[in-house]
Amino acid sequence: MAERKAFDQLLQYSLGATAGESGEKIHTAQVQNICSDGLGILTDYPLKKDAVIRVGFPASGLEMLVPVFAEVAWVAPEDKRFKAGLRFLK
Repeated sequence: MAERKAFDQLLQYSLGATAGESGEKIHTAQVQNICSDGLGILTDYPLKKDAVIRVGFPASGLEMLVPVFAEVAWVAPEDKRFKAGLRFLK
């Protein structure tokens, strides 16, 4: 298992990305930690385990988001929000 490092950044993600749905809703999450295998986030949206989402990472020096696909490994409620572990798809 890869070592997780604290990481504090907002990112955007969308659901239905693999199905090619039009008008997909963009959500925002706070990244809490990251490693080569995935990341931990805090979000207002109740993600479902095993869902595949498209995460948009800001590209350094560019005004664009790099799309990365991830699977929701686990979800846990925290206050009125949700913590989730995402596993990058390779």
